[in-house]
Amino acid sequence: FTLKIQQYSYLMQQMASPTPTPRKQNPSDAARDARLRFKNFAEHQIRQEFKEEAQAKCTPEIKKFAECAQEKGLLVIFSCRSFNQAITDCMFKYNSDEAFEKYLAENPGIVEKRTIQSREGSTS
Repeated sequence: FTLKIQQYSYLMQQMASPTPTPRKQNPSDAARDARLRFKNFAEHQIRQEFKEEAQAKCTPEIKKFAECAQEKGLLVIFSCRSFNQAITDCMFKYNSDEAFEKYLAENPGIVEKRTIQSREGSTS
């Protein structure tokens, strides 16, 4: 009976102040993390290029807003709202998450291809 109380007391102490055991680093964890970093980098690059293409498609709206801003000066906030809204609408049309997902669906394998290119570029 005394032995059981001692064991119980010992278990309670262990539970009250547990010392975390260090987790061993699995070699495959490091490899997975590296792949994820390359994939995230590739997605970021594709997203940047997609945004630049959207800006190019919205150049007429951007130019109209710039002209309005030059003409109106400090009144740009009030006078050029329609031009600003046109830029917003255009960018949403060409740079929205939905448009990006559609682009990825129309170009299957682009992320994987860029991931491989990123990986090869980092080793050279």
